[in-house]
Amino acid sequence: PVEVDQIIQDNLPLLTSLLPATAALSTSLKCPSLKVLLNPSQFEQIVLNLVVNAGLALPESGGVVRIRTYTTRHKAGDGAALTMEVEDTGVGMSAQIVEQIFLPFFSTRKHAGGTGLGLATVATVVAQSGGTISVSSTLSQGSTFKIQWPLADAHRHPRATARPTARPLAWLRILIVDDQADIVRILRRLLKREQCEVVTATSVRHGKDCLRENSPFDVILSDVV
Repeated sequence: PVEVDQIIQDNLPLLTSLLPATAALSTSLKCPSLKVLLNPSQFEQIVLNLVVNAGLALPESGGVVRIRTYTTRHKAGDGAALTMEVEDTGVGMSAQIVEQIFLPFFSTRKHAGGTGLGLATVATVVAQSGGTISVSSTLSQGSTFKIQWPLADAHRHPRATARPTARPLAWLRILIVDDQADIVRILRRLLKREQCEVVTATSVRHGKDCLRENSPFDVILSDVV
């Protein structure tokens, strides 16, 4: 289990650095010491993805990204739940885009090299941890992603069918190709924590050189074209 507010607090400098210089990041964290059934890497992956997407939705003139946590009743009626919201004051999304936003390979930024895997991965991790995710959006006003998790406590255990057995990662050789140095650094840190062997490249040309000069990779993560 992870202490949600603490991890958000610890990562605020990094999260701020991922936003445009014209953007502001604000927090309202109301769940001190409360935990949910995730490991730290998974939770960081969720928060980083949502904050990066929120920053990309802001206009060039700037805006605000807000992270909130608070407690509610679980939708299933099974005790208390922790809710996290990531809100932006960006361009917003149409109803058609909202319907597809969590689909794998769906991206509104394909012209800029978007893979459409970030939010799909977030939705998968949230579901595997027993949570739910939703989004509301208004054009020209912004979007809010809301995640709700049942609280972890000493007397509750996840159902055996709720979380599939994770594939061991320690033996994987992974090549990361991304022209954003901050993203490369974050992914490298998360994957190294899982004991993966990681090679990074910041351009397609560099990535091709890595493929030629290194032994075969098990996975290639790329957000450049």
